Amino acid sequence: MEALPCRSDWSVTVTSRVSVPDPPSMMSVPGPPLMVSFPPRPQITKATDWASMPLYREDFYAPQIEILKGLVKAAKRDALIVMTVYSPFMCAGHTSELVTRHLMEDPESVKKGLAIITESLSLFVKACAQAGVDGF
Repeated sequence: MEALPCRSDWSVTVTSRVSVPDPPSMMSVPGPPLMVSFPPRPQITKATDWASMPLYREDFYAPQIEILKGLVKAAKRDALIVMTVYSPFMCAGHTSELVTRHLMEDPESVKKGLAIITESLSLFVKACAQAGVDGF
């Protein structure tokens, strides 16, 4: 394993103990998607529709969790494993571009959908913790 020298702006030399191959193009990576965003829900056309937001359970996040488990198995000794978690509002924006307008019209109705999204994200965070992630 070859050490990779790194330099910072403060003239401190750091040596990595992990050999890093050239990363392949993200377009050529086989297997499950590396990021799963909440799918668009065109049926959300008015603020009261947010109450019908589905709860995404562990199976929805399974591809990401499997990748995480592989990372933990391969690199946990040598690297921190950190996941990205989007805010419930960001996920609501993936679900419908109308979320901001709906929030201004009827915040209590949208709050129901945001609570469901928050629970979905909580399930993801718990699954990541069980898989061995170091942080978010």
